[in-house]
Amino acid sequence: MAGVTDDGKPILYYNEFSGPSRKVLMALYEKRVDFKPRHVQIFDGEQFNDWFLALNPRGEVPVLQDGDNIVVESTQIVDYIDSKYGHPYLLMPKDNPKVKEYISLFDGIPLFAITYGVFAFHAEQTTDVLRYPYCQEALRINSKHMIIHKPVLLREEAQKHRGKPAEAALRQKARDLESIREIFLENDKIHGILYNLEVILDKVEAELDSDDRLGPWLCGTTFSGADVTLISILMRLYQLGLDQRYWKGGVRPHLAVYQELAFRRPSVVKATKWKDYEGKFLVIARDTNGSANGNSESSGMTRSESVDAAKVGLGAVLLLGGIYACKKMMNK
Repeated sequence: MAGVTDDGKPILYYNEFSGPSRKVLMALYEKRVDFKPRHVQIFDGEQFNDWFLALNPRGEVPVLQDGDNIVVESTQIVDYIDSKYGHPYLLMPKDNPKVKEYISLFDGIPLFAITYGVFAFHAEQTTDVLRYPYCQEALRINSKHMIIHKPVLLREEAQKHRGKPAEAALRQKARDLESIREIFLENDKIHGILYNLEVILDKVEAELDSDDRLGPWLCGTTFSGADVTLISILMRLYQLGLDQRYWKGGVRPHLAVYQELAFRRPSVVKATKWKDYEGKFLVIARDTNGSANGNSESSGMTRSESVDAAKVGLGAVLLLGGIYACKKMMNK
């Protein structure tokens, strides 16, 4: 049931595989907030329970409950956390407008459509590997079924909550999902979205490569809300195997270094737990008809290979970090 802890700790209702939830978790860990995590089983429909819909009528995570304050939407939650817990530094500094500009840009990325469009419907035409949790064939099948039938489910749930705020919210959510159905069903639609993402990441690459940039993070020397938002997106792209398309192999070298550095940050490791699943992936093999044949879930690299890969990644960070430092010194 919903409520507040006896010791007054804020409660975060989240799901471990939700990108917005991870974004908020990163912010909480960065701000060293003592909070109570409450995992919501969204794949079992717990978000449609009366107690949760009273918190968020749309039935979505994350939700932060801090006493009588209930905050929904990940960016609003990060802003709230930053305002209440200023130490040790601000994630949303008012003297750096770039932070909110980038957050607004990143929040406009249709990550839900990208996620399910790639792994549930068009994996064979968009990626060569799916990483945990998207490497699970059962999840892939269930997700495709869920996307197709979810508008009906949402209307059924809305009917159960007639006269309450959840009714209108869930009906609107059903309409929203129906409006983007073509993205999942038509191959050219998802490819168009993936191309548009190229444009945004080109802007990020240019920012990371700018001569007047100070520090390793997107908007300067201090880790910010823009980094939290970008990293949550990069994590999802990594899980979908789209890192090869967007930043690996010299495609966007500065973004590649940024990703290596960001994924090793303690708050990121703790919020995403990506290291726990590093060896779980599914290789997508394409047959002559262009359809996907997923190999069985692999344990991935051997331990020695993983260590070697980690060394290469860290070496790249140190090497390019040195180049970055020299570049800044030469421009002084």
